[in-house]
This record gives sequence, structure tokens and C-alpha cells, in this order.
Amino acid sequence: MSKLFDYLKQKKALTIFLDAKIMSKISKKGALTPDNFHNTILEIRNELIERGCRDVTDYIIFDLIRKTLYHLESIQQKEEINSILSYHAEICHSKMEESFTMLKVFYWAIPILGFIGTVLGIGVAIGAFSAFIASGADSSGLKNSLVEVSKGLSVAFDSTLIALAFAVILLPIGTMVENLYENLITQSEEYALSFITPHMDFPIDEKSPTGILRKNIEALSIQSKYLQ
Repeated sequence: MSKLFDYLKQKKALTIFLDAKIMSKISKKGALTPDNFHNTILEIRNELIERGCRDVTDYIIFDLIRKTLYHLESIQQKEEINSILSYHAEICHSKMEESFTMLKVFYWAIPILGFIGTVLGIGVAIGAFSAFIASGADSSGLKNSLVEVSKGLSVAFDSTLIALAFAVILLPIGTMVENLYENLITQSEEYALSFITPHMDFPIDEKSPTGILRKNIEALSIQSKYLQ
């Protein structure tokens, strides 16, 4: 159940990022530049805290965006930033799978425990019946023997029933929550690709091919005004 509650908290954070207030902070001109992205992260962090999201680094979408934006200081190409974003998303998927390891162990252990209970119950039943035969008692002792046999069989069947019931309940719920987390990480990555990297703004070196092209376009624009 704790996993389900944590997922609901993560989903709340994703919903807040889709809010107009956060979107305006991200889309504001100059918000995602190498010189200013720290301030934008801080503004988003404060907004999340105001909305009741404590320990903001525990939220997948915020942590994913924060770690990706930190690379703006050293990498100023959107393609490489997108690759880094995908890398961090893969790490999130790996951590999520690791967090479900113990639950998957329970999936495997519950039927085994039920089988152990079944074997023990049958063993008790057989032991009681063997004791009756070995004692050589007459039919008057059969009733007491059958009572012990019934107790052993009851333990065997109850163990099987309880194990199957837990497996039937836990397996679908656990699988559903795991799929919800998978979708949440994918949605967080898609959000970053759709709204974060398109708004990144890098200073252009005038000596680079892009800078020369922009300079020529500006020169042509000025000349066209004089020709009009």
C-alpha cells in the first residue's frame, strides 16, 4: 500500500508541473539558459513546496528535470541534452525495478510457504494415522485418531487456501502499481522533451556556423529594409 500512496504523491507533482504557473516559469524567455536555469529550478522548487510537496528531490519529475538542467553549464546542444535526459530516465526505471524486488520475492515466497504448510499438515495427518495403526487399538480408538488426521488435513488445506488467496490479491495489485510507476516515468520524460528542452536557450558563438548564419540573416534583413 505504501507504494500506491507514493505513486499518488508522484502523480500530484506531475499534475503541478502541468499547471499554468509552472508552465509560465519554464516558457519565460531566458528561464532555461546556462546562466539562469538555477533560478528557475529554485522557483519551481518553492512552488512545489507551497503546493504541499515536501522533500522535492524525492519526486521523479522534479529530480529528472533538475539533473538534466545541471548539464546546461557544460553542454549546450539540445540533442545531447535529450540523450542525457533519456539516460536519467533509464536510471529512474532501474531504481523503480529495484524498489519492487522485495515485492517480487513475496510473489515467489507465498506459494512456497503455502506448499510448506500443506506438507506439514499432511505429515501431521499421516503421523496420527500411523500412530493409531502402530498402537493396535480397536475401533474405539479410531475416532480419536480420525480427529488428529482431520486436524492435520485442515492445516494442509487452510495453508494452501491462504497462500493462493494472498497470491491472487497481491500479484494483480503489485503488477498494476509497477505499471503505474513505469507510465509515470515515461510521462515525466515526455514532459521534459515537450516543455523543457524546446525552451532551452543557448548563447550563440558568432564564429560558429550558426552564429555566422544568424549574422548574415540580420545583414540581409537590414539591406532589404533599405531597398524597400
